[in-house]
Amino acid sequence: MNHQNIDVINAHNLSVLPVSVLLKLTKKAKLIYDPHELETEVYNAKGVKKKFGKWVEKKLIVFADEIIVVNESIKNWYSKEYDLENIYVVRNVPNTGMNENKLKPKSKFRYAFNISKDDIIFLYQGLISSARGIDIILEAFKNADNNKVLVLMGFGPDVERIKTEIENYPNIFYHKAVSKNVLNDYTRSADVGFSLIENSCLNHYYCLPNKAFEYLFSGLPQITSNFPELKKLVCDNDFGWCIDPNPLALERLIQKINKESIKVINDKIFHSKKFYGWEKEQNQIIRLYKNLVND
Repeated sequence: MNHQNIDVINAHNLSVLPVSVLLKLTKKAKLIYDPHELETEVYNAKGVKKKFGKWVEKKLIVFADEIIVVNESIKNWYSKEYDLENIYVVRNVPNTGMNENKLKPKSKFRYAFNISKDDIIFLYQGLISSARGIDIILEAFKNADNNKVLVLMGFGPDVERIKTEIENYPNIFYHKAVSKNVLNDYTRSADVGFSLIENSCLNHYYCLPNKAFEYLFSGLPQITSNFPELKKLVCDNDFGWCIDPNPLALERLIQKINKESIKVINDKIFHSKKFYGWEKEQNQIIRLYKNLVND
C-alpha cells in the first residue's frame, strides 16, 4: 500500500490514536480523532486500565487537528476535560429517515408468538446484557398484566440465562437477532420500544444509542432512561416516556400505557417537522474533511 499521499488520518478509537499520531507526524498529514463513544468512561474501563487510557488520550489528543464526537454531552465533556475547542458533533444516526411506508405496522411477532391484536407489544432489541437494562425490564414484566407483552430480540452474553428465566412467564418472549435489512419490519411489529440504559458508567449516562433512532424511524413510542441525550431526543419532543431506570418506576409506567396513549405519540412522531438521519449528519463530516484537505 502506498502511504505517500495521505491527506487526512481518521483515528476512530483510542486504541489506534498512538499509531495515528505517529503517522501524522511522519507523513505530515491532518488528523481527525473520531471516538464513537466516551472511551475512557466505558463500563469495563476501571483501575489501571482506565488511568492508562486517560493518560494516553490526554497526551495525544492535542495532536488532533479536529475532533468528532457523537453528541453534545460528550462534546461538553471533552471540552471541559481537555480544554479543547475544535470539537464537532456528528451523531451516529442510521441513513434512513422516516417515510410513510416505514411507519406502517407489521405483525411478525403476533404471528410468531400467537399474540392477540388486543395485546400491547413492548420490544427490546439489541445486545442482551444486564448493563443494557434487561434485568430491570424483566422484573417489571413479571408483574405486568397479561395483555402487556414483552419481546426481547437480539444476541449477547445473557441470552441463555434470559431464555431460562422467562420459561414460566407467558407474556415474555425471546426472538433471535435479525439482519439489518429486515430489522425495520420487526421493529414495526411492536407497539412500544425500550432504550432503557442503566447508569453503570458515564458513557452510558451520556449515550444516544442507534436503537433510539430505529424506534423513531419505525414510528414507535419508546421508554428511555432519564439521561441527558435520550431525554433531549425522546421526551423533549414528546416521542415517548423518560423514567429513572428501576423496576418499580417501569412497572408503574407500563400499567399506565394503553392503546390511546400510544396512538397520541404515534401521531406526534408521524407529524413531527424534525428530521433525523445520516443525510443531515454527513454534511458536517464532508465539510470538515474538505476544509482539512484544502487548508
